[in-house]
Amino acid sequence: MKPFLITGCGRSGTAYTAKLLTMCGIRTSHEEFFTPFTPYGDVSDFPQWLVRTHTEGEVSSVAAPVLDALQSSVTIIHQVRNPVSVIRSLMGERQLHDESLFLPGAKMAFRYLPELKCDDPPIVRCMKYWIGWNGLVESQASRRFRVEFALEDWLSGILFWPSVENINIRLTGSRYHGGRRDKTVSWQSLPGGFLKEQIEATAARYGYTLEDLEGSTS
Repeated sequence: MKPFLITGCGRSGTAYTAKLLTMCGIRTSHEEFFTPFTPYGDVSDFPQWLVRTHTEGEVSSVAAPVLDALQSSVTIIHQVRNPVSVIRSLMGERQLHDESLFLPGAKMAFRYLPELKCDDPPIVRCMKYWIGWNGLVESQASRRFRVEFALEDWLSGILFWPSVENINIRLTGSRYHGGRRDKTVSWQSLPGGFLKEQIEATAARYGYTLEDLEGSTS
């Protein structure tokens, strides 16, 4: 298996995926090489770093803006999660609220997504972030899977499955990812208009139906 990098927007369950793959026998790091502080010039060293650390791949949401600097020897895999779940988690963690804009993750988002504005309400920032950050990955990735349907997507050949004996490992992990969630956020509560239409269209391209969006409770 080629060295791999799994990436997508924040709050998409990257820590869960890294843990699951490691439990399946695929040694996978989580945001050890790709961090908000990784110099752009060091990105091309990623394959050699994997060899030195005896790691087969990494899962990191912050790798999205620098994918063009990676060598072709690395398989880039796009991890997505239901946008309502991501927005609910971002709002609960207050990651794009005014008081968090000095933190590394928010600074990266504003640096690479010029559509984010300081005068946007937090919910609008979160909506723009889900579209924009996934957009950074979409054009670079060769494969994609939905974290809520990882088992089904992997077995259908979108990702990989290391061992049939490990098939029940997924049952030990929660479909609902850690952290605080703003339970007032729902598909119905998101501001209407072009931005919401963009989310629906992008989610459909990733395999989510309108029923998935309306029924999201995680």
